[in-house]
Formats: sequence, C-alpha cells, structure tokens
Amino acid sequence: MLLITAGKFLLQPVFRFVAKAKSQEAFMATILFTILATSTLTEGLGLSDTLGPFLAGIMLAETTFSHQVEVDIKPFRGLLLGLFFITVGFNVDMGLALRNIGTVAGLLSGLIVAKSSFIMALCLAMGMSSSTAIRTGLLLAQGGEFSFVVFNLA
Repeated sequence: MLLITAGKFLLQPVFRFVAKAKSQEAFMATILFTILATSTLTEGLGLSDTLGPFLAGIMLAETTFSHQVEVDIKPFRGLLLGLFFITVGFNVDMGLALRNIGTVAGLLSGLIVAKSSFIMALCLAMGMSSSTAIRTGLLLAQGGEFSFVVFNLA
C-alpha cells in the first residue's frame, strides 16, 4: 500500500514533466522505466518480481495520464502479457509440483469447489435460477492470471 501511495504522488509530477516534452518516445520510456523499477523494487523487498508490473499498472492507472498510458501500450499489450506469463512460468518449480501432484490436485479441486459454491450461493441470493447459478459458478470458479503469482509465492 505504501508503494502505491508513494507511486501515486511521485509519478504524477514525473509524467507531467515528460508530457510537457511532447515526445511519445519519452512518455513510453517513462512507462517502461516505471514497470522495470517497480519490478526491481518488489524483488529487492523479497516479493515476487512479477508483482512489480502489477503494482506499476495500479500506480499508472491512478495518474491523470492513465488514458494516454493505455493508448501508448495498446500495441504492446499482447507482447507484455505473453512476457508476463513466460516469466511466471519459468519461476514455477515443476518438479516440486509433480512430486506433490496429489496435494496440488486436491487443493485445486478444493479451491474450485469452494469458489463455485460461493458464487452459486451469491447467484441464488440474487434471485437467479439454479441452472444459471450453477453455470455461473462453474464458469467463474477457475483461477485468474494473478493466481500464478500467488502460486510462486507459496
């Protein structure tokens, strides 16, 4: 939380200064520097290096330049997302996961059952039919992209 708050107050003046230069290259370089610096900082603090870009995205979204940031990175979004999954995938200890396949399968099954049950209960409480609640629960129960980062921290 401290990192996000500091980033919010530090990034705004930096991006304001860079925007005055009216250089798209300088603006893009500042975005990339923010991502790399945050990644290095989180890794230096003993956290996941992939958590850094996630936090950088939150910090960049909090600036008044968030729309311009989104426009500038749009052509690279697929590449950056692929790079994220590749780096997270390289950090997974597959040997450890395979040696504990029973535990991994059990925990994964438990997570999906718990999440789908919770989502189904919410849907039923909101007045949806049971078939819609079951379908919604099963569709939304899988893990998201950020679960790979949490998996690496475990």
